[in-house]
Amino acid sequence: MTQSFTAGATGILAGIDIQGYGYPGTPEDLIIDFYEGSNKLATTTASANEILGAGLWSFIDFSSYNVSLEKDDIYSYKLSTTHVNTNTSGYLIHYSRNNLYSSGSLSRNGVELPDKDLFFRTSLETSSVPEPSTFSIFALGIMGLASSRLKKKSI
Repeated sequence: MTQSFTAGATGILAGIDIQGYGYPGTPEDLIIDFYEGSNKLATTTASANEILGAGLWSFIDFSSYNVSLEKDDIYSYKLSTTHVNTNTSGYLIHYSRNNLYSSGSLSRNGVELPDKDLFFRTSLETSSVPEPSTFSIFALGIMGLASSRLKKKSI
């Protein structure tokens, strides 16, 4: 399954929370490929035990890959497994029957599933940049301290 989405903020991808779980006895890993267009940015693997133990929301860690997201750019992630035995249990990934993301789409084996999206959320590490007004107030404070010191020295 492949889910596309438009980034709502700029930052470094920390991880993706996917709503779903593995069934008991699931032997395979869940493989997550992260893309910008057709350019693969990262691949990570989550073991069945990680997915089973996480509850309804499973956090897939991408923090070590340093994947940078830009606001309003379109990204996608593909979920696959090493599952080869159809007699064993697998994963259940929850999706919406309504189109949740205005610029998103969900496809399975290259076929788009109309009006469906996975339940997921991304976590970003963002750096806060002080606003210019913060710098102005800081500069005025330093100038005030400097002028008071100069006045004391001249007296």
